[in-house]
Amino acid sequence: MIHDGTATTMRPLEIDDVVALARWRNESSEWFFSSLPLAKSEQRGWYERYLADASERMFVMESHLTLHEGVDSVKVVGALGLVHIDRLHQRAELGRVVMDKDETGRGHATTAIRLLTKLAFDGLNLQRLYTEVLADNEAAIGLYQRCGFAKEGRLRRHVWKDGRFQDVLIMGHLRGEG
Repeated sequence: MIHDGTATTMRPLEIDDVVALARWRNESSEWFFSSLPLAKSEQRGWYERYLADASERMFVMESHLTLHEGVDSVKVVGALGLVHIDRLHQRAELGRVVMDKDETGRGHATTAIRLLTKLAFDGLNLQRLYTEVLADNEAAIGLYQRCGFAKEGRLRRHVWKDGRFQDVLIMGHLRGEG
């Protein structure tokens, strides 16, 4: 488990998480480059390929609440990861954050991205993280900026989505920055 003392922790993705992952992915499809619905079986197939791919590390976010008499309640609230991990060039792409819709706006994604950034820079000795985001996804852009990412460029008319071409922003975070 990866944590920083807050109520949000991260742990490696397990097979039992893929049903929730598919649901979250489908619920937030407006922010993915593809709008096609994802079947649970497709998510399971992706998971099997993921296990064999050393260039990806996926994590789920868990929210921990202390109830009465020290009883801890744990709820899986989202997922994120590193993809295209490149040890030679010491870089990786921050994979898209997907969340349980009931848990958005509670700081889980901010905490998880900061934890993952620390793991990438300190644990994996990476020098650079980057991500791509639809240019009109202001919520995601703000989230990444709060976590130290800067806008680096714009890929004009980069994806065909919802009957039109859309721009994509490239955002990056270098080791030692914010």
